[in-house]
Amino acid sequence: MWEENRRDRQPDRDYRHSSPGESVRRRQEENQYRLRRQCVMLGTAAAILFIFLLIQRIMEKSISYGETAKREVVTAGKNISRKTLSSSENQDNGEALTSSGSSETERTDLLILVNKDHAVPEDYIVNEHWLENRRVSVADEMYDALSAMLTAGSEEGKKFVVASGYRSAEIQQQLLDEDIAHDMREYGMTWQEAYDLESLETMPAGHSEHETGLAVDVVSFDYQVLDDRQEYTEESIWLREHCQDYGFILRYPKDKEDVTGISYEPWHFRYVGAEAAKEIMERGITLEEYLAL
Repeated sequence: MWEENRRDRQPDRDYRHSSPGESVRRRQEENQYRLRRQCVMLGTAAAILFIFLLIQRIMEKSISYGETAKREVVTAGKNISRKTLSSSENQDNGEALTSSGSSETERTDLLILVNKDHAVPEDYIVNEHWLENRRVSVADEMYDALSAMLTAGSEEGKKFVVASGYRSAEIQQQLLDEDIAHDMREYGMTWQEAYDLESLETMPAGHSEHETGLAVDVVSFDYQVLDDRQEYTEESIWLREHCQDYGFILRYPKDKEDVTGISYEPWHFRYVGAEAAKEIMERGITLEEYLAL
C-alpha cells in the first residue's frame, strides 16, 4: 500500500516518460521555484534582522525631549545663535573632573556668585555630567533637577533644546574673542567698543556662570535663536513659570541689567537649589540681591 501511494505521488516529478524538452522545462521551473523560495526566505530573514536592529536603535534613542519625555536630557544644537553656541563649544570639554563631596561645599557652590566683579575661584571644581549627544555637559549637582524640569515640560507638549551648559575658561574666552573680532570686522568698531558691547552678553574667561556648570541656555526647538523673541515661545513661558519648582531661576531678568550687568536673557537659567529659587523668583529679585539680604 505504501508503494502504491508513493507511486501515486510521483507523476508530477517523474520525467522518465516526458519528452526531453518537457523534462528540461520542468527542471528549469523547479529550479526557478527553489530560487524564488530562497530569495523569499533570505528577504524575510533580512527584514526580521532590520526590524530587530531598528527596534534596538529606537530603544537606545527613545530618550529625547521633543519626541518623548524620558529621563535623559538631550540637545539638538541646530541653528543656535553664533553669540552663544559656536563650533568651538561643540567640542568635548575634556574628561570629567572630581567634585569636592562635602554637603557644606555643595551648598556654597550652588549659590556661588559669578559676574563681572566676581570671578570663578581658581580652585573651583566641576563634576561634569554629559548629556546624551556628548556635546553639552552640566554640573552633576543639578543634572537630576534639569532632567526633571525638562521632562515635566515635555510631558505638557513643550520641546526644549539645551543649547549651552558647562564651558571651560578657554572656550568662554574664545567665544568672546570671536564676537569681538566679528564686530570689529563687520561694523568697524574698536576693540574696546566691541568688548563693551559683547560683554553685555558674553563674559570674559573666569567670569561666566557657564564655567560653574550650574547654568544652562534652554531654547524652543521651533525657535532656536538667542534673541528677545525667545521670550514669547511656549517653552520660555513655561520655564519662567515653573523653573523655581526645580531649583532654577531666570538669571538675567528684564529691567535688572543695572544689577546683573548682563542684558535680559530669557533663555539663561541658573540652578541655585529649591529654597533660594523659590524666594528669588517669587520676589522678582536677582541672585545678587538675594545674596545681599
